[in-house]
Amino acid sequence: MKKSALDTICSYTRLEHDGVPIYINPEMPDWFVPSGRGDHIVQGLLERRSLLDTARADAEVCGCTAEQSFFHIKKLLSRFDHISWDTYAGRHGLHQLTRLKECWFHLTNRCNMSCTHCMFSSSPAEYDTLKGDDVRASVRQALGLGCRIFYFTGGEPFVFQDFTSICDEILGEPDAHVVILTNGLAVPQYADWLSVIDTQRVHFQVSVEGEDACHERIRGKGSYKRVVAALEILRSHGCHCTLAMSVGTDTVASMDNLIDIAAGLGIHTVHYMWFFQKGKGRSADFVIIDRLFQALKAAAKKADTAGVLIDNVEIFKSQVFSQAGTRFDLSNAAWQSLAVGPDGRVYPTPAMIGDDAMSAGYIHQGIEQVWRESTIMQKVRTASLLDHASYTQNPLRFLVGGGDIDHSFINSGSLVGYDPYVGLYNRIVLDQIAGEARRHAVEGDRVCLVARMGERLHECEEDMDACAFTHSNCVLSLPGTDGHALVKTFYSSAAEEPNEDIVNPVCYAEEDITHIPRESRVRSYGCGSPVLDCGLKEGETLLDMGSGTGVECFIAAKKVGSGGSVIGIDMADAMLSVARASQKKVAENLGYSNVTFHKAFLEQLPVSSDSVDVVISNCVINLSPDKRATMSEVYRILKPGGRLMISDIAYDTDIPLSIKYNEKLRGECIGGAFREPELFGLLEDIGFEGARLHKRFLYREVRGYPFYSITYSAVKPSDAESGDIVYRGPFAGVLTESGQLLQRGIRTGLTRSSGFPVDDSVFVLDDAGNVSNIE
Repeated sequence: MKKSALDTICSYTRLEHDGVPIYINPEMPDWFVPSGRGDHIVQGLLERRSLLDTARADAEVCGCTAEQSFFHIKKLLSRFDHISWDTYAGRHGLHQLTRLKECWFHLTNRCNMSCTHCMFSSSPAEYDTLKGDDVRASVRQALGLGCRIFYFTGGEPFVFQDFTSICDEILGEPDAHVVILTNGLAVPQYADWLSVIDTQRVHFQVSVEGEDACHERIRGKGSYKRVVAALEILRSHGCHCTLAMSVGTDTVASMDNLIDIAAGLGIHTVHYMWFFQKGKGRSADFVIIDRLFQALKAAAKKADTAGVLIDNVEIFKSQVFSQAGTRFDLSNAAWQSLAVGPDGRVYPTPAMIGDDAMSAGYIHQGIEQVWRESTIMQKVRTASLLDHASYTQNPLRFLVGGGDIDHSFINSGSLVGYDPYVGLYNRIVLDQIAGEARRHAVEGDRVCLVARMGERLHECEEDMDACAFTHSNCVLSLPGTDGHALVKTFYSSAAEEPNEDIVNPVCYAEEDITHIPRESRVRSYGCGSPVLDCGLKEGETLLDMGSGTGVECFIAAKKVGSGGSVIGIDMADAMLSVARASQKKVAENLGYSNVTFHKAFLEQLPVSSDSVDVVISNCVINLSPDKRATMSEVYRILKPGGRLMISDIAYDTDIPLSIKYNEKLRGECIGGAFREPELFGLLEDIGFEGARLHKRFLYREVRGYPFYSITYSAVKPSDAESGDIVYRGPFAGVLTESGQLLQRGIRTGLTRSSGFPVDDSVFVLDDAGNVSNIE
């Protein structure tokens, strides 16, 4: 179902965080942040529900005509006229039990410590433990169900007999990973084992409760020195480590200290576990949300400087910076994940272990049968955030995922609606959106968006779709799943072996490429020829984003001559290796060397501001996980009056999220394609002028949806000129990008920048009224 653009924008709820206006569509979900003037206009639309009345009110404030304001409002509304609405009845009918992705083993309640806050009351005296043979049998069953991530916790997993041999059996599967949640004290005893494991597939989450005094108050005298020694051993063997802190009233003040500890040890990730009132936990340990958020903000500020990630924040980034319309509805528990307790019982989550009400069965019944058939598992799978009255009270419900079912259940006995930390999740989400908006803030009274859902993808999983899962609060994220990593892997393979599955309709004239070695030519992937379309002149500086094997850089090198320069940017070592291998031969053939290659992301170009005449890119910007940042970088490095010429893939009809999230299609520039109106809207948001389509043809059909190869240009404005022009026709009139009407045959005063097309459709008049632009 579709609504009018006005009805659509009026369905958004306005929130404000740190002075930033944030508009949320609770049902989609979707969000956007407008510019200051844009915010006043949207507020006017929400209040009046009339375009004309809002335009008149805006014109009075901004000193423009009502017609110009009306034009800007219509352009803004055009960004919302494509949104389709669906009816959401919960997640149960949208997922299938196709694969078990995660399996947790709470091996034992026995521990080599006795901590004051342990939610399982573990200690050296506890002997509730699994049998090794039962663990091995359950691991084999889980592997057969497709599971490739195994988490081990307790108690302390390293006190479990034959623990490392069980890990070795799992690692016998080449794509399997092991995650060990440990207090670290036993690590020195396993140095020999650490020296032989694949450290890229074994991850450690080590408990550290802040600085030494705080840590030892909870975990015992002398424990801090021992855990630091264990972490140094793990790091010396190249192991991935995360520091984990249980946050309660006695540790909240030490949250930022954990960042210092991580940075000092060269550890790049920390994880905060929000207090559970279970086991030894007391209600007095709960930290009020405002204090908790402020402590998290202080830690996040320090983490940004220190290069440390807080995965509690990172996981919400993956939800905030996802595709519009992606609903996060509770966790993957019972769908993709389950947990085995030390008594051999199976539970939906590791935090529920030991609770009789959530026991789904026993491992001797078989992991698959319990997973598929248990009424408890089915109860969790049918649960939805629609199940509670709070569903309609939180406009951020589908961004935060409705809350954590563990916290909700332990707090109230209900799976939905009673997570006491939802207020914290809301503030994290709003803080991320506000931060994104501040990063792209615009000056002046422009009517535009400064941030929008879908422009940036922080992290993406293959099985994400219109309904996605959140994750267990015990471990939220693992390294290597960001958007850059997936694309880098895809194109590194294409550099090593030519990939004929990547459609490449470009065929260069022999005189343009005769100086280029064949090794670069056969590994050139693209959907257009921007280097041939951008009108290069001798002496210009050109930058190629996503230069790959260097073909277009080498073509440009010939066109700009020895007085010009060419810069190639790519993030894949394999691609850069091919390009640099060809570079010397190209220089020999041309008789000069004017090309340099740099390894970098498109979102962080290693080039000075206002230094480049032309930026080109051939089917690469769609690969960027942050398109607004990429286009902003292009704007930054272009000289005033400089131009971009981009070839990429676009579409003009709605496409399903299953295409947008598909890893292979993203690598082929399809999944990350622009919707054409949104592309040109983004260019205007950033400040480009004179955007123009040069080429458009059918590139591919995917699942019945057409995708087009387009080549487009835009200009970074330079100093404006004022004067009179006459629009010649053939239309009755045209509107400029500022909303000024140029009527055919009527002399009109106009302030124009370099983006205004002074072509044969207009006469530019001199002071005497003579035509100055056409002979």
